[in-house]
Amino acid sequence: MDDTPRNRAGNAPTLLAVFEGFIDRYRIPLSIAICVVVRMLRFVLDRTYIPPTGATTAYLMTVSTVQVAIQLLAVAALCWPWTEYRVARSLAFASATTVATLALISVILSARYMPPGAIYWYLPLAVVFGFAAYGAVSLALMSGMVYVRMRFWPRYPPGHCVQCGYDLTGNVSGTCPECGTSLTNKDSIDGN
Repeated sequence: MDDTPRNRAGNAPTLLAVFEGFIDRYRIPLSIAICVVVRMLRFVLDRTYIPPTGATTAYLMTVSTVQVAIQLLAVAALCWPWTEYRVARSLAFASATTVATLALISVILSARYMPPGAIYWYLPLAVVFGFAAYGAVSLALMSGMVYVRMRFWPRYPPGHCVQCGYDLTGNVSGTCPECGTSLTNKDSIDGN
């Protein structure tokens, strides 16, 4: 007996469908893992590479910028196919929480190298900045991606319901018969 999962038409799912299912199921753990792995790579880089004398500040700024960019792009890719703001919000919150937690751990572990009393102002600053700034940037990036995707590349072809994709050719009732979405709003029907 064949145990391959089947879609509604009775066909075996495509590789893309399997990938979509995996991403849908494991978005949040994957975003946390991405943040942790990128931070660990940064930790290894900081311990193995010694920048030239006088270039320490430029080196730290460059590496920090590259680290944040890699994290943002990798987590934003998990928002694929970029059609739901709910997914963008949950991923932004999960990744910002992870970044803030990693900042907290980093500050606590490096406290012995700080001047006395510095941890009392550096700890809240690192955690709040890690959460607020990273969360705001990641939320803006992912929400922007969802907006652009939905605005310029609609999910369903013209003449279909934007919620469920039902073909609305000849529909005069004002609602989608499949999902009940009101069609009076211009945004309810693509192209009509």
